[in-house]
Amino acid sequence: MSTRLILPVWAVLAVAVFPTVAHAAPIYSNNSTGDFYNFTGSTTTYVPLVGSSGWSYFGQGGSTVGINYTYPRNGNGSVYLNGTSGSSQGGILYTTGSALGSLSQLQSVSYDWYRDSSSTNPNVQAPALGIRIDADGDLTTINDQGSLIFERVYNTSGAVPTNTWTSENITSSTYLWNTRIGSLPFASNINSTPYAYDASLSEWQAYFPNAVVIGFFGFFGSGWNGQFSGAVDNITWQFQNQPPVSFNFEVQVPEPASLASLAVGLVGLGAYLRRRRAA
Repeated sequence: MSTRLILPVWAVLAVAVFPTVAHAAPIYSNNSTGDFYNFTGSTTTYVPLVGSSGWSYFGQGGSTVGINYTYPRNGNGSVYLNGTSGSSQGGILYTTGSALGSLSQLQSVSYDWYRDSSSTNPNVQAPALGIRIDADGDLTTINDQGSLIFERVYNTSGAVPTNTWTSENITSSTYLWNTRIGSLPFASNINSTPYAYDASLSEWQAYFPNAVVIGFFGFFGSGWNGQFSGAVDNITWQFQNQPPVSFNFEVQVPEPASLASLAVGLVGLGAYLRRRRAA
């Protein structure tokens, strides 16, 4: 299915006059009925989104991930996330194999998330946002690649909202924790506090002055004891001196040409049935 967007004249002029306004590019499901990919193994596997350069589903441990109609947001869909146990993990990842920008120039990241009240994992947990980085900026060496993770629980106390969409904004003062990055262990304490989960984005930028950003991902798990149901949508990021980039996730619908062909087919079927009855 083609994802080319035909903009009205006013929209083209708006982009030209206000170049810093984020353009929410639609990312479509692989199937017109919505996607429900089940990931059952103990190793993370990936499913690319067809016709959507850079985006892939990923999961493991009894998770289900896919753009579908379950929790619509700003359209007909969002990225559905479901896990059955503490070993479940899944989400949606953007990476192209090249640098998107330097970590030091990353100004902000935002996304929307949803937690269904039927979830039984701890009520302080909500879908998270990861920033994939290459610490030395050399993409030919991959041992120093890892992620900085935003989780609401380390930034805002208390139970998270349920059955409603919530927007998160990650700025220079937002706390992030790390996966293993080169020789830096998981959840390292890089600042002067005794706590490993309160290093801000600006502190990470200073810690990795040569790092480049190579991807972003919205996800849930692992280690979330209990069952989880929710979603993410509207993942957006912006680097200094660049316009923001925003992605909205939708279920694909038939194009007008396909609908016209279907209509012709139904007319033909009706004529055929009438002839059968008249015979």
